[in-house]
Amino acid sequence: MRSMTIKNKITLLYLATYGSVVFALSITLFMIFRTLEYRRIDGLLLSFHNDIVNTYKYAGEGEKRLLSLAGDENLGFALYAGEKPLASFRIEPGVLSSVGFGTGTAGDYRYRASLESIEGVDRKVVTFYRLEETRAHLNNLLLIIILSAIFTLLFVSLVGMAFTRKLMKPIEQAGDQLERISRSEIGGARVKVENTGQEIEKLQLEINRALDRIERLVQDTRQMSSKIAHELRTPLAIMKTSLQLSIEKNSSPVEM
Repeated sequence: MRSMTIKNKITLLYLATYGSVVFALSITLFMIFRTLEYRRIDGLLLSFHNDIVNTYKYAGEGEKRLLSLAGDENLGFALYAGEKPLASFRIEPGVLSSVGFGTGTAGDYRYRASLESIEGVDRKVVTFYRLEETRAHLNNLLLIIILSAIFTLLFVSLVGMAFTRKLMKPIEQAGDQLERISRSEIGGARVKVENTGQEIEKLQLEINRALDRIERLVQDTRQMSSKIAHELRTPLAIMKTSLQLSIEKNSSPVEM
């Protein structure tokens, strides 16, 4: 099985590092937008809740006391005596009858509930904000953030690959040149690559020093072989000449 190249490893390192950072930033950004949106809704609820309570307390009797109310179409309210609905607007009377006091979320509603004294009788006032549109907007926002994160990662990957290719180019050049040198005589050939930093410069220097030592070693070996061959050539020539002379004189084996 072929091992992964250094370029691929560096690219994966970019993806792992920047991917986690982009993912964390995306989630954080979404949560910030979500928190801000819910704070806006809670602010609307508080204002609307106070308007409803003040209207019931001070605007007189009958249905006319609600005519002055205006607000977002997602806003509504319900009035309860215990859990028994007395009045409601833009909601089924029993939907929020069991919610606790304070601010919270129940299903598709963000609500605010309080116990108020209206005409001398305690009444549970619940105001709400429909969350369907808000959740749809937040889902769209989340999709946009995810797509942006993906495109950011792709961009980082492309930049990282280009940077890695430039970084690894001198090493690949050195490898190619060494491969060519190994297939033939060194013959004074040396590695020369694009200098992209002190590390590459040092690598080139040490490779060339090693080639110098190898070339000297090869030359010394050849010279030694030549000397040995020369030293052996003279005795062998003498023996050959003696044998030839002995044969010509028909010498006996003992004389030879």
